[in-house]
Amino acid sequence: MSADGVFLEGSSAPSLELHVGGAPLAEVLADMMRLIRSQQKELESLRRDAEEGIYRNECGLKKHDGVLESFAEDLRIHVRPINYNGQPPMPTMADAVANVECRLWRVERERKFHAAARLSEVTRKKLMAAFYSQWWLLRKLRAKSRFLLTETKREIWRRYMRKWSRSLAFRRRQAAWRRHLMGLTAAHGRRIMMSYWCKWVQVVAFKSQARANRRISAYNISDTMLHITCRGIARRYLYAWAQFVAAARDARCRAQGALWLEQKTARILARRYFERWLDAHRWCRLPLMRLKALDALRAKLSRGLARSFLRAWQDFVRNRCERRRVLRLIPHLHHANLAALARRYFSRLYAFRFVRRDARVVETLEQRLKTLSERADGLQRQLDMGLHTLAHTNSVLARVVDTVMVAGEPRAALQAFLEGDTMMSVPTVPSVEEKGSQQDASAPSLSPNSRRHEETASPTGRERQPTDEHRRVSASEMLQNLRVRLEKTYKMAGGEP
Repeated sequence: MSADGVFLEGSSAPSLELHVGGAPLAEVLADMMRLIRSQQKELESLRRDAEEGIYRNECGLKKHDGVLESFAEDLRIHVRPINYNGQPPMPTMADAVANVECRLWRVERERKFHAAARLSEVTRKKLMAAFYSQWWLLRKLRAKSRFLLTETKREIWRRYMRKWSRSLAFRRRQAAWRRHLMGLTAAHGRRIMMSYWCKWVQVVAFKSQARANRRISAYNISDTMLHITCRGIARRYLYAWAQFVAAARDARCRAQGALWLEQKTARILARRYFERWLDAHRWCRLPLMRLKALDALRAKLSRGLARSFLRAWQDFVRNRCERRRVLRLIPHLHHANLAALARRYFSRLYAFRFVRRDARVVETLEQRLKTLSERADGLQRQLDMGLHTLAHTNSVLARVVDTVMVAGEPRAALQAFLEGDTMMSVPTVPSVEEKGSQQDASAPSLSPNSRRHEETASPTGRERQPTDEHRRVSASEMLQNLRVRLEKTYKMAGGEP
């Protein structure tokens, strides 16, 4: 603020116009109010944009929740029922189709999980970019407004103090001029009084000297008459002396009257001169009184201007505090919105953790079902092998019975049948204890030809190197062994322990 328009040129009367950098204060304040309103409009637009972004993000989160719920619904699968004895049912075409569908569903679920993770990552990046850009824009606007306010206040205060110092220097010069004028007036009055006093002293001294001269001359004359004349002369001269004394008394009375009249005239003149001097002094003091009145009026106007400026400054400070409060409230609301979004996100994450736990449970069940399916496949292979062995044993037994029934000597015929080239080796059926080791080993061949080929391929085969024990075996023992093996096979096929 400057004091360019406080004192008019060629006049000491103050004016009511204040200037800031060459422009009137009213225009500067109007520009500042327009700037504040524009900043408020920008803040309102930013707040609306933030609310729209929050609404869009909430809509995106709702869609994301719907996708997660659809994923959770996809995670709910129906497992196959299990029998009462703890074993799964026999694998069928429907089970194979269900297994393929489960695998396809697993691949689809992984693809959906990857899509959901990609969608959440893109959404998070968009949210961070949107909120960070808005926060950075708010920070730049706040820095610009603070810098503008600081520079404006500093420049206003500097100009105001410069013009105020110039005004104080001008007042000091005016006071010096007034003191110099009063000194000149007082010196002129002292010179006039001194001139009148000197003239008065000279007149009084001249009259006193004239009286003294007259007295001396009268005394000399009387003394001369006394010494020259005689008694008559002395009487005549005494009479003359008496007349002279009376004349001198009259002259003295006249002189005293003249002196009194002169003194009275001098007093009147002095009073007139003093009144004129007082009038001149009052006339000289009239500009001083006017200057004092102007100083009082200027002080009153300055106080009024300072009071109005202080009131305007208080309003400006109040508006600035309100604006700063709004600016401080915007990050708080932004943080509250971020906290709400974080709570919603972590609640969804917490729900997704339960979904993942259900998925892990489903995976565990699938693994268990897979293990049970593998066990069922092993049992199915064992059952097929047992049935094949049973069929082979039945065929061998039928041939043995036919041979024994047709031949006359059953023992020799049976021995010849066992030693013949057409004898087929009976495959062994693994027991329950050997089942675990058979699952780890490679799958055995189910056809008797392959088993025969394996036995004939080995250099230590039973057919090529028959022992005495095979020759001494009886038909009853062989039938007993076949019966025991058949019972074991039936038990394993029926699932009995």
